[in-house]
Amino acid sequence: LRAEPRARVSLGVGSTRFGPELAGDAGVLATRFDAGDGVTGRLLVKREVVQEQDRELLVGERELLDAVARRVEGFLSRSASERQRRELENRLRESEAALQRAQRIARIGSWRLDVAAGSLVLPPEACEVLAVPLESALAWEEWLARVHPDDRERVSALTTALIGAGGVDDEEYRILIGEHPRWVRARAEVTLDAAGRPGTMVGTIQDIHEQKLVEMALQSTAEFLELAQRISQLGGWRVKTDWSDIFISGQVRRIFEMDPGDTARGMTESLGYYPEEEVTRQRKAFFRTLRTGEGFVLEQRARTRGGREIRVELRCGGKVQRPDGEYLVGTVQDVTGRRAQEEQLQRLGLVVEYSQQTVVITSIEPRVLYVNRAFEQATGYASEDVVGKHPEFMVAKGPDKQQEMARGLALLSGRSWVGEQHTRRKDGSEFLEAVRVWPLRAADGTLSE
Repeated sequence: LRAEPRARVSLGVGSTRFGPELAGDAGVLATRFDAGDGVTGRLLVKREVVQEQDRELLVGERELLDAVARRVEGFLSRSASERQRRELENRLRESEAALQRAQRIARIGSWRLDVAAGSLVLPPEACEVLAVPLESALAWEEWLARVHPDDRERVSALTTALIGAGGVDDEEYRILIGEHPRWVRARAEVTLDAAGRPGTMVGTIQDIHEQKLVEMALQSTAEFLELAQRISQLGGWRVKTDWSDIFISGQVRRIFEMDPGDTARGMTESLGYYPEEEVTRQRKAFFRTLRTGEGFVLEQRARTRGGREIRVELRCGGKVQRPDGEYLVGTVQDVTGRRAQEEQLQRLGLVVEYSQQTVVITSIEPRVLYVNRAFEQATGYASEDVVGKHPEFMVAKGPDKQQEMARGLALLSGRSWVGEQHTRRKDGSEFLEAVRVWPLRAADGTLSE
């Protein structure tokens, strides 16, 4: 540094660079400096001319300048550290604010339990979840009093066990907000000191009431659907169109008496439950659906795992697009009992249809619902001539009033009535016939026909 009145200098201390000129009055010079990381400023230097000619610096002068340089560098370093500290503090405050916002949105808060003191400290977010005054500190007994009575004993036992053994716990239970219960999820962790004694329990508590209500509604719906499937003996299935993913419901497994561990490789290959001719029908139906997208309905013979012969109705609703690919979906229903009833009714209908006795079925109004062939042959009326009409139009002479009253009382009490009547044929001629009337009741016991 040359001691000239307006010297041009190039001065550096460590990584700090100073401006090219020192300017000022005779006693003080000033220059700009940049220490990096945004740390800038002005350096003031007091000067005094002690010698006009050039010369080497003395040892004391060098030491003096070194000391000045170290002090300048220390000041600049402290300035950079202070700036970094402020930046870290700002980032921390921003992170804390973001965390608090996220906790408010998620309805979640933290808490800390001093095990020895039995005191529960609740930050603002937890206070909001629990609807208690901000920055509350509750005794453990006060907290338990806020737990729903039906869950209180379980929560107390779990907490005691966790304090004794340490570790982590995750539970869902109800708390009381006033008189109204709300579901929460509490997670806790107990830390032990060096002696193995419980020190502090920390955790989170989250309001999951709405989520829990949805879960309970879905569970109720699933249970109702399962019950309906059991009653109707109806189960569901799903198969990926490339046959890489097969699913069959529990009711389908029950229909075929499958073990819980059995897996169906395909609806036509599931442990030989279908005879070969039925397998061929299924394959044709499946390939047609894959080609056209249209569903199908098949009634098929099958055999359960235990060897019992059954009849099932296999339905396919067509193709369904899911996020993981294209599927065929449908149902399987055990129609063995229904088919047996239908066949029995069909046999009974044939007996009635071809009986030698005339049979007429009427509603309670009464209107004719059915006549058999013997009636058509005896009266000359075809079925379409009489169905829907009042049967009295065929009666030439019926029972007297006393007999009509006896017939009505018998039918209303569920008993049959026997009598005689003169019936008019279609050609106008009459014949006398014995009549027996039976009341038919519906499943609920009401008179139907």
